[in-house]
Amino acid sequence: MESVAQEAGVSKVTVYTYYPSKDELFSAVVSTLSDKVAGMAVSQDLDANNPGDALKRMGAQFLLLMRDEQVVAQQRMLFNLAGKQEKVCRTFYDQGPARIIQGVASYLEAAHKAQSLRVEQPLIAADQFLSLLLGAANFKLMLGLQRADPAQDLAHIDACVDTFLRAFAPAKTPGGGSPRV
Repeated sequence: MESVAQEAGVSKVTVYTYYPSKDELFSAVVSTLSDKVAGMAVSQDLDANNPGDALKRMGAQFLLLMRDEQVVAQQRMLFNLAGKQEKVCRTFYDQGPARIIQGVASYLEAAHKAQSLRVEQPLIAADQFLSLLLGAANFKLMLGLQRADPAQDLAHIDACVDTFLRAFAPAKTPGGGSPRV
């Protein structure tokens, strides 16, 4: 608390006035930082009839976020707290990853209704899509082994979207064709 007060240029008493404990201060910091993660709002202008384009846009936005140095540092810190600070970790998860998954799921539900994709469980499918995107590059980044290469990320996004579109392609129509993907 003393170093936080010193860094902020205030007294320790002032810090304790706003945050009665270290846990509450830490939770507030995590909450503030998770706003950046939660800031990845799924745009309302995504066309439910063009899932290829929409998924590529969401994928690019997601990887840009996940490659951000501040987000990487926050995740490393939170993984270190796993099992020790459940409230802080829960706050981050609820305000960050859960909101992103829900946003992607909302788009997938709209694409399902438009019959451009067949997604019967949008939350599960959203989780699968985002998990596909992370891949080995995310492990290397989190472990400090290698920064992600933007050109490789774009190729990876294309491959993930292609895989996802094949997995969730709409059912064939009676005439033998399938709705537009």
